[in-house]
Amino acid sequence: MTALNTRNLVEVASAAYHPSDQSVTLTVRLHGGRTGETILDAGDPAGLVNYATAQFPDKPVRTVRVLGPASVVQRLVPAAGMRMLVPSAPPAGTAGNAMTGMTGWWTSVPGTLTKPVTAPPAVKTPITTPSPGAAPVPPATPPATPAPSTVPPTGPSAASPAAQGGGIPIPPPGVQIDPNIKPLAGVNAPRWAKTAAVLSVARSKLGTPYVWGHNEDRGQFGFDCSNFTEYVYHHALGYKFTTSSRGQAKYVGVSVPRSQMSAGDLLIFDQGRHVGIYVGNNQMIQEGGGLGKVGYLDISPGHYWSQHLTDVKRMY
Repeated sequence: MTALNTRNLVEVASAAYHPSDQSVTLTVRLHGGRTGETILDAGDPAGLVNYATAQFPDKPVRTVRVLGPASVVQRLVPAAGMRMLVPSAPPAGTAGNAMTGMTGWWTSVPGTLTKPVTAPPAVKTPITTPSPGAAPVPPATPPATPAPSTVPPTGPSAASPAAQGGGIPIPPPGVQIDPNIKPLAGVNAPRWAKTAAVLSVARSKLGTPYVWGHNEDRGQFGFDCSNFTEYVYHHALGYKFTTSSRGQAKYVGVSVPRSQMSAGDLLIFDQGRHVGIYVGNNQMIQEGGGLGKVGYLDISPGHYWSQHLTDVKRMY
């Protein structure tokens, strides 16, 4: 893992969706030493796309534009797939170059950052989605680390198909097995061992800071929420799947009723605005969620994240 290059960090001041061309405009500024979940790596196109699509989880997004001070926008030059647009005709509803000190439209090149994303299927329990860019307020003190049992079950049921995955195909939908990694639990491991592996890898990253688009598997510093979940399942089970939170909501795993939620399940919030992993005892481990790092959050009935849980994905 490399150290964080703070020179490339920018802060997103606002995000606007334009239905006329299904695009998102991100207005950015110098991060000024700030940290948090609106901080992007300006040299990482994946982070730009993941941020934009996560802000508008129910909208198709085909193009991402970035508007900001010249000193900031110029940092996107080395980013693969970025090119400059004529700044005199910004999408309707934006301030364009009338914004003091702002310059430079940038957009994705078809085939790289331009990626149609269709709306996810209807969720089991409709909820009110927070305003784009609004940061949820986590509990003042992260809950104590849950300690689910990792003692293997005994008896005939331990080797039954239900114990191995409850009818979930292995690998599950949207997942491939990476032959180049030795995970903590292989494809034929019992369910209890897979759960122990997932929670072990997740806990090993407690405190890791939030950076949009980053994944330590790519030698970068930190994670965003969906890169964190992919990293955990990758090292725990050998799974490879999309690092987009919207993609995980739409394509990855098998949906199960909330009443059947089990440790190791992938949790989807606001149709893909946020993702985490259930650890048991009404707690999840996740990256960000208002903490700015990997930590635990409460999903007990009545809590913020419980109210915004829209899907539970069984992964094994």
